[in-house]
Amino acid sequence: MKAVAEIEIYQLQASKNWQELAKHPALPSYPLLAAAVHFLKISDDVWSYGSTDSARRFYINADERADCCESVRNPSRGWPWPELKHLTTYKHTATRFGVSATELKKEVAKLI
Repeated sequence: MKAVAEIEIYQLQASKNWQELAKHPALPSYPLLAAAVHFLKISDDVWSYGSTDSARRFYINADERADCCESVRNPSRGWPWPELKHLTTYKHTATRFGVSATELKKEVAKLI
């Protein structure tokens, strides 16, 4: 049963259907939803949250941007992935979901 729930959660996350994902019975709390999204983001799906240009600089999609992204350095040829690294931080996911980074870390630890 747990594997089925994990597959359903992954499919909803891949479709970026946050409303349905939030209602999923395997995710009883909003911090747990944030943790699930963060875990999936760092495990394999981070590239779908942005795009790259011809110089392989990574830019976060507009719908994924949050206030915390303003302090991140702009990508350059010498440093192409600062936004990619920021996207996988607890701070970014916590800001996007309106939970504390500490609470998010605890929920991610439960998923691992």
